[in-house]
Amino acid sequence: MMKKRLLTSMMIAMCALTVNAAPLSVYDIQYTADASGDSSYMDQTVDCDGGIVINKWVGGSTKLTIYDPSNPDGWGGIISKAYDGEFDGIQIGDMISFTNVLVEERSGNTQLTFETASGSGISVLSPGNTLPAGLIVTDSIFSEQYESMKVVLEDVQITVMDLGRYSDNYNLQNGTGDYWAGDYMNVDNGVFDDYHSSVTIGAEFDSISGIIEHKISDEWDYYQMLTEDSSSFVPEPTTMALLAAGAIMVRKRRKTQ
Repeated sequence: MMKKRLLTSMMIAMCALTVNAAPLSVYDIQYTADASGDSSYMDQTVDCDGGIVINKWVGGSTKLTIYDPSNPDGWGGIISKAYDGEFDGIQIGDMISFTNVLVEERSGNTQLTFETASGSGISVLSPGNTLPAGLIVTDSIFSEQYESMKVVLEDVQITVMDLGRYSDNYNLQNGTGDYWAGDYMNVDNGVFDDYHSSVTIGAEFDSISGIIEHKISDEWDYYQMLTEDSSSFVPEPTTMALLAAGAIMVRKRRKTQ
């Protein structure tokens, strides 16, 4: 009888490790003191309070980037992926929550894997929420606390291109540090273009914004900021003035022709 009771207790304890009754926040799932960056809930099925969808990327799977406004300074972003169209009706700006999603680590990123067959559920709590402008990074490098968050780098110059696992990263440098960026999620890119048209060596910007992704593959281990569209690039004021002057000159030429 004692053995049976002990076995039952062990089974209950194992279930408690794999299914969490109380909903978790994005911070709960994303925060870690582990140098690997792995979530303490890795390989567990959880409910998640979620947050605001700030980006939706459709590739081989649909990826939602979710922002928890309760933690704007770090550990406030996470991604969720679905493989069978379950996110088709979800829009940017929707406040969403999840039930029965699996916490996984994929290529260095903590993600909530959504599978209808496993009982995953999603609820839209409210549409049309305000999107974050982005957290201004003043650290010398990107780090785990910024994973899946929208960030802003100010007063930057592009110094090197053709970096990273797929040779499509470029280095952004300012007075604080060096940071890698990429454009594969940029909706204004050409289909076969590795870089946005604004990206050239020596180009200077008042700011560039994007979403942080951790990339671990083979010998690679780095963080990259992924731009979202053309508005991710804000030229220096002097550059904008020159562009405006050029546009005026073009119009004048057309009038005189």
